[in-house]
Amino acid sequence: MIASIFKKNDFTLCHVPVPKGYPQSQTHSGVALHDGLFYLTTSPYPSIRRNKFRAYLRAAINKLTFYKLLDNRASDSFENPCIYVGLQNGSNPPTHFIPLTTNPLMGTPDSFYGLPSFNSDPDIYIENDDVFVLNRTVLRRPHHNGGFNFDCRLFLIRGKLIDNKYRYMGTTILLDDVSCGSPSLTKYGDGYIILSVSSSCYNSGLTAFSITKMQSKKIDGFNNDSAWEEIAVEVDGYTPWHLSVFSYQNAHYAIVACVKHGEKQRCWQMLGKFNEDLTGLKIYKTPLSDYNSYRGSACVTNEGLFILYNTTVHENVKGSKSVDGRDVIMASMPFNELLGTIISNE
Repeated sequence: MIASIFKKNDFTLCHVPVPKGYPQSQTHSGVALHDGLFYLTTSPYPSIRRNKFRAYLRAAINKLTFYKLLDNRASDSFENPCIYVGLQNGSNPPTHFIPLTTNPLMGTPDSFYGLPSFNSDPDIYIENDDVFVLNRTVLRRPHHNGGFNFDCRLFLIRGKLIDNKYRYMGTTILLDDVSCGSPSLTKYGDGYIILSVSSSCYNSGLTAFSITKMQSKKIDGFNNDSAWEEIAVEVDGYTPWHLSVFSYQNAHYAIVACVKHGEKQRCWQMLGKFNEDLTGLKIYKTPLSDYNSYRGSACVTNEGLFILYNTTVHENVKGSKSVDGRDVIMASMPFNELLGTIISNE
């Protein structure tokens, strides 16, 4: 494998506190740069690995106390969209973030079909002083073979920045009972697009996937009657799992969390570039990070600095207070330099 663009010692650990009562854990990063400030969305997902002794001890305590002593909530019950603003760090990208709201933008959804539901994959887009956060709610539906299927609902959470503070303005259901994964929202021409990834590769190791887009003239105009259009993807040896979109100099790019063929449960952050009409996406073969990762995101400043906010999975990052090795980390370099290296490796 080609060496990654950023090595582990190129990254800085970010301080992104979770809501009160949540175990410290962060995943699904999304970033937006607005008026010189960095805004971040994340969702906690505390998934603690325990050795057999601890697992057996925990099971015994649960049984003896009728499951009343320990916190036995599932990891995805904490997977709720949170929003932050970065603290100024001189001319450097921020690594300390403070919450813009005390609680997550949406709480854990109620069970609908008798199985737990959960939130996932928050994404952020800012235009003028209006903040738009996508949140995907997943309803588990029992299947006759003993497993379950998923019904997805896509919410648009609207807010406004007033004196650098966040004012909640409302929530709209854009799409209901759809197949939608890792949604990402951005401006395109005189309208907007949502991109979605369909894949089971992280959990199954299967290589089948699709990336689709939906277009709308208005940011709240997406609905179930809108058509999904498939994007032709050029990628070798990897399967996309999650993605986030950013733009620079009238071109659209993506940070694509990919699973290498034959290596499930492990993501690599890859850079992708869309063609002009967003009908095709080329994913370059050079990884951006050598960390075990999840959904990352990036932006490019007016000065041309590429800034990657990556999320780790079960990694030991010095200074981390995470309960499960899930952190937000940051690295940066001039975008033209990054593109030059990646293209030369092709």
